[in-house]
Amino acid sequence: MTTREPLLDPGHAIVERVPGRSRMSPDSGPGTPLSGAGYWLDSAELRDVVVACESEVSITFDPRQDLTSEG
Repeated sequence: MTTREPLLDPGHAIVERVPGRSRMSPDSGPGTPLSGAGYWLDSAELRDVVVACESEVSITFDPRQDLTSEG
């Protein structure tokens, strides 16, 4: 059994709500990448997801570390 990160489920719910279910494949989940072969979010949708996560989950992203193509 694995221990889930406490922010994965709320974060997944935000991604599901903000860009909409049409951007989600049936097998998507908390580990699905936000871009590329994941949810295919464009820059405006990614911004909306980041802002929603920061306000609803009370976290702050560091753009130099958290919002890179490697992370």
